[in-house]
Amino acid sequence: MNIHKYIVLATSALIGLSSCSDFLDNDSPSAMDKAVFLTSDQTEQTIAGIYTLFGEDKSFRNRLCGGYVAMNTDIEYCNKSNGAAVYANYTITANGPSELSTANKKDPWSYLTTAIERANNVVEGIRNYSDLSKPNYQYFLGEALTLRAFCFLEMTNLWGDVPASFSPLNVNDLSSVYSPKQDRNVIFEQLRADLKEAANLVPWSEEISLTSAKNNTGRINKAFVLGLLARVDLMYAGKALRPDTWVQGGSGSYGVQYNLKDQAARTELYKEALEACAQVINKYGTNKLEPNYEDIWKKLCSDNASFSSSEVLFAIPFASARGQVLNLNGIKVNALGSQFRHALGDARSNAMVTIVPTLAFDFDKNDKRKWVTIAPFSWNLADADLKEDVDPLGVGTVETSKDIVAKTTRATQMYLGKYRYEWMARDVSGQDDGVDLPIMRFSDILLMFAEASIGGIDGVAPQNTTGLSGQDMFDAVRTRAGLASKPLTIENIQLERAFEFAGERIRKYDLIRWGIFDTKLKETMNRLAELDAASGEFAGRNEKVYFKYKKNSTADNYSLMGGQTYSIEQVYGLSMDETAEPDGYISSTENGGWLGKKFYTSDESGSYLTPTKYWLYGDGSANSKEEFDAGLLANRQFWPIFNNNINSSNGSLWNDYGY
Repeated sequence: MNIHKYIVLATSALIGLSSCSDFLDNDSPSAMDKAVFLTSDQTEQTIAGIYTLFGEDKSFRNRLCGGYVAMNTDIEYCNKSNGAAVYANYTITANGPSELSTANKKDPWSYLTTAIERANNVVEGIRNYSDLSKPNYQYFLGEALTLRAFCFLEMTNLWGDVPASFSPLNVNDLSSVYSPKQDRNVIFEQLRADLKEAANLVPWSEEISLTSAKNNTGRINKAFVLGLLARVDLMYAGKALRPDTWVQGGSGSYGVQYNLKDQAARTELYKEALEACAQVINKYGTNKLEPNYEDIWKKLCSDNASFSSSEVLFAIPFASARGQVLNLNGIKVNALGSQFRHALGDARSNAMVTIVPTLAFDFDKNDKRKWVTIAPFSWNLADADLKEDVDPLGVGTVETSKDIVAKTTRATQMYLGKYRYEWMARDVSGQDDGVDLPIMRFSDILLMFAEASIGGIDGVAPQNTTGLSGQDMFDAVRTRAGLASKPLTIENIQLERAFEFAGERIRKYDLIRWGIFDTKLKETMNRLAELDAASGEFAGRNEKVYFKYKKNSTADNYSLMGGQTYSIEQVYGLSMDETAEPDGYISSTENGGWLGKKFYTSDESGSYLTPTKYWLYGDGSANSKEEFDAGLLANRQFWPIFNNNINSSNGSLWNDYGY
């Protein structure tokens, strides 16, 4: 069975499963029927019922994969509504925007809790009725435990404390139907137990006996199970906004504090994370890293789901007509008619994720990840203005309404460059591009190992009997980026993870567990003010940024839908030492092949970075800065549980933290 691209056209029934390709048939079984767990094929269909929910509207298909989640941070932000941050947790209310909170149970909370309930039924069904001496059933049980753990971790990341429901609903027991919110430590402990069990049940990807799951980044494998255990351990050992004392119904005092008060217990978590990552590293070696950072994303965009040839350990798989990963996370594509290859029709994308301008200056100019991550342009038809810009640069004869040009943007509209239509291998005709959502890469294993080896933010290193060096693992990631070794410190790890994982739904939760979320946001706003004024560390910064274009060939895999594509080959002015003009640039007429563009201001609206016009971590209102300075962000690490979910909880849910 070829099941990689099976998340499509799912139903919303709590237990019933949908039909799709050859992974599901038209008579998908109910997970409540014990006969289901007596055959391998039907048991696998119940597993598919969990994955199916990821492809639903307002689940990972769109709301949990783009700029709605894990925003805003010190390196990335949500550009929806022109960057007003209305979808960031700092300004959102318990009523929630309609995109996230609905009365019809089509919302992130409902889909995650439904996925957990489906996993609960599968786990209980396999334990009670399947022959666990057979490898397939062992794999299915481990897969269900891991998917449940993944969904629970997503919920604690988004809402903090949530219901700890690890058994199927019992309609005759109201405490089961309406599970109350619980201290997240209860959940962390259960996830650790579940993932350690799963690690003993799930084989390495290439050793899975089930053909449909073997060597497939879209199915659970041992490397991801161990990596997820390490991720849980690091979250649990870290800090977060928590009630000082657990009070049923809320209203207690709260603050940022360790999840675990016992330092020795935290060291044990670092040791467990260290050893989990070591198993993966010992299995694959550092050669599991993709040699060329750009190729990670080219393979992902071109639907390469082979575990053996990918750095991705697990990615949520989407059907070709389901999933908006590229649409929401990729480079902005403005209306191009049918000229843009792989995006047919009136091609355009939403591009919700954008890069905080200071990140460009933090990257080492020789870092090979920089211009893969940051795209200071959008794709546009070559109108008269673009033709006038590009024609004098000697890149070729540019035709309006036919050719496509990478149009330079501005400081507040630098897009995430990891997802690109031009890297796709098939065509799309709407917002659903079907590109898979990467959940974990091998480089995360290396950096988690390095962090755990020094005891994370505690700095109390656990005993390391793995035979591996944290410094070596840290250096392997930097070497791939074309950079020299740096001392292994928590500060350097925090920087490296920014450069490695920008735009991958990780940074916000890293900042929270390190206890520096509020600190880094305030620091970034101060740095943006200096960038705006060309003062402080940005003194002498040029008002312009300079771009050099090239005409792409067929081999470059760009549009070529009857016209030509002109992309940006070089950027000058977005590194700390680039404060003048590039060599060869004298004036707009003697440009040496460079196009100089205003990047921080416009003639009409002044500075793009002025807080009154662009407030990265507020709602743009007059009191945004006062709220920010007063520490509002320290109490806004999570989304509120939305009123629609609270109102249907029979009093079992409530909001803390002043929501």
